[in-house]
Amino acid sequence: SVERQTIAGRALGDLIRKMGDKVTPSLLPALQHSIRPTEPLSSRVGACLAITEVAKALGRNGCLPHMDALIAILSMAVLDGEYSVHLAAAEAVEALRVAGGSPVLEELLPSLIAAAGSQEEEAAQLARHSLRAIIALNGSAALVVLPTLLAPPLEESQVVSLHVLSEAAGNALSSQTERILGVLAAGLGDNADNEVMISSLQKCIASVARSAAPHVAVQAVLEMSKDQTPLRRRSGASVVSVLAETKRISTESEEEGVVEAAVDMFGLLLPLLKDLDVDTRIAALAGVESIVKSGTKTAAVVLLPSLKQWLLSSDMAFADHIPAVESVPKGLGVLLPICLQGILAGSVEVRQEASVALGSLLRLASVKSLEPHLLLTMGPLIRIVSDKFPPELRTSLLANLGLLMEKGGPGVVRFLRQLQSTFIKLLGDGSRAVRRAAAQNLK
Repeated sequence: SVERQTIAGRALGDLIRKMGDKVTPSLLPALQHSIRPTEPLSSRVGACLAITEVAKALGRNGCLPHMDALIAILSMAVLDGEYSVHLAAAEAVEALRVAGGSPVLEELLPSLIAAAGSQEEEAAQLARHSLRAIIALNGSAALVVLPTLLAPPLEESQVVSLHVLSEAAGNALSSQTERILGVLAAGLGDNADNEVMISSLQKCIASVARSAAPHVAVQAVLEMSKDQTPLRRRSGASVVSVLAETKRISTESEEEGVVEAAVDMFGLLLPLLKDLDVDTRIAALAGVESIVKSGTKTAAVVLLPSLKQWLLSSDMAFADHIPAVESVPKGLGVLLPICLQGILAGSVEVRQEASVALGSLLRLASVKSLEPHLLLTMGPLIRIVSDKFPPELRTSLLANLGLLMEKGGPGVVRFLRQLQSTFIKLLGDGSRAVRRAAAQNLK
């Protein structure tokens, strides 16, 4: 029984403490035999319990001469086919680490991590359980192998191992999230033509972010987005895309901090839409699009305040266009849905805010970038501009229709009859501001 094994283990520890290192050499062969997979489960668990007591009794100086033999025994134990052996082995690993230091983990963990990434699902699952058991007893264990896994240039085996480690470690790696994401994000840029590597990197990024609090991931993206190196800024945008596509950030979620993180990251990406580096602009627009699509169309309205604030900021005061929008076909369609959804489905206050943001967006749009979206923009505005909204909102909507007529190009022709009848109707409106705006559009 477990109780008898525990008592026997303590007795063994007392014996070693009293007799010193005299009995250890004769004990090791017995432990090596007991840990074999062919031996009974109780013998394998007992061998791990014995190593725990041996490590505690001998201490650092006593363990060093036998360290190789003890690690070899535990190397078999951590890959055992039974979970109960893993738990006992984890206790032994921790006791031996206390006695022998980090070299114990440096010897044991790489092979265990490799096994956890195996294509054989059963073997991988067993190895992951064992890895989690070790890290559960000592969270810093995950940090021991981190330098090796992050050493450049990144290879797929490193990324797979890091993915396994991050899943097993959970919050134990949270202090290193920014560093890890930075290295992985750089890997995205370095391996743009390697689909297999990109897939591994994306899975690993999602796993690392999943184990970290959303605000930690936001901080990591913040640092990358403000970096002087284009690759780092571009990588930060790529990280956001992965997080949004895997729903680690989203415009709608009941999980604490997820929506807030999406809004924060959206705000961080907006300035990158006019970055001097064209690839960074494109990556930022892709990140923005991923966030917009991370929830329903209605949910995207949570992004509206950030979009309006940026469009009206000093950063955009003297801009005549948004470079990223002009760089990508239908790029304007990434931002337009946020404004249109707010205008069509929000409260009066939200509709007003969305209309102001739409006006700023249209002023920065070229005829070429606006043309593919004219139908989806003009139609809804014509339908609601005559509704019973406050005069300020209808005046703003009329101003936006004027901008669409000015920049819509040949596509405006199909709407002329609807526009004319709408404006003529509004000439009889009770608000002087609305009548003036309607008359201005008829000129």
